[in-house]
Amino acid sequence: MRTQGWYLFQVATVVFLLSINYLADRLLRRLYSRYTGKPRILFWLLALLSVLVYALARTAVFREVGAGSILKYFMYGMVIWDIAIAGLLFSWPLCWIASRFVRREEQDPGRRAFIGQALGLGAAVSLSGAIGGVIAAESSVVVRRRTLSFTNLPPSLSGLRVVQISDSHLGLFFGLNRWEEILQLAQNEQPDLLLLTGDIVDDLELLTPALDKLAVMRPSIPCGIFACLGNHEYFRNVSIVRRAFASAGVPLLSNENRRLVKGNGEFYLLAADYPLTRNPGEREALCQEYAKLAASGVPKQDFAIFMAHHPDFINEGFRRNIPLTVAGHTHGAQFGWGERSLFEGAFSYTRGLYQQGSSYGFVSSGVGHWLPFRLNCPPEIVSFTLMRTTVE
Repeated sequence: MRTQGWYLFQVATVVFLLSINYLADRLLRRLYSRYTGKPRILFWLLALLSVLVYALARTAVFREVGAGSILKYFMYGMVIWDIAIAGLLFSWPLCWIASRFVRREEQDPGRRAFIGQALGLGAAVSLSGAIGGVIAAESSVVVRRRTLSFTNLPPSLSGLRVVQISDSHLGLFFGLNRWEEILQLAQNEQPDLLLLTGDIVDDLELLTPALDKLAVMRPSIPCGIFACLGNHEYFRNVSIVRRAFASAGVPLLSNENRRLVKGNGEFYLLAADYPLTRNPGEREALCQEYAKLAASGVPKQDFAIFMAHHPDFINEGFRRNIPLTVAGHTHGAQFGWGERSLFEGAFSYTRGLYQQGSSYGFVSSGVGHWLPFRLNCPPEIVSFTLMRTTVE
């Protein structure tokens, strides 16, 4: 389902890509006398090709002409080029500031040469960072382990292990081999409960075989495997997604809950649908409505885990004193700083663990992506061990 907002975003992205390439072109013309003729023509050929690849990737053109398998290699090139260009522009003011410390007696040509050399170094660093970010996105996976303590966790549930997989985006950059690798890592954690928090699929042809592989794990997971919807399930075809999950016997929960039992202990799993709106006020209202539906019939004193795709549901988890709320959607903004996002304000909760009182919220950076670039924000699965603590 492609809305007007989706089309506006694509147009804005194309304008942005053209703009940064135009600014880089002007900068290179100003600083390098040899940047003319063939070098400049080559620059614009690569720049326009990167924009064209992005535009075509938003459509079905590659698949229709039977070139879907090579699209990702064009996308790698596009991402490397445009991130390197953005890095070049970012380094320009730093080079200019550094040039102010050059000795005053140096004439303008000397200063310009200094800036040119510094900018060349910045370009090399940007290019290597862009290549490294693409490689990191496509090769590394981290198992993030968290031990959380709760006073209201039933004693028989102490040690409960919950594994979260989010944002696999099965498709161009995340095939079935990668999916099998993720499932094996999840199974190695010996989970009692496995949660899939949305954006599982982009290529619907991969969904059924992926769910078949997932269903094989059910006997080894005592409390079961559950999923909730993300925005990409709606973008592709939510009806097909629902039928695929039902056929595989993997519950896809939407604004509802399940009572789960492990040994002599019981707890509730709550799940919310995706609030499909770009309006912040409408999204807040939908989050409140969906959380209310998800919690319907759940005794307030019983231990509960809340799963959703959008991280705004963490607010509802905190407001309702739900012990643990897990979400995804953000990919950690794909740029990290420590275990936080470099763009922490992009969402109310962007990456990692948050706490309010005795309640926790966690936003996974996901195992996949639709843009193949990550910098200090590796793909991750998350393994929670829930422990009971006593109040002294």
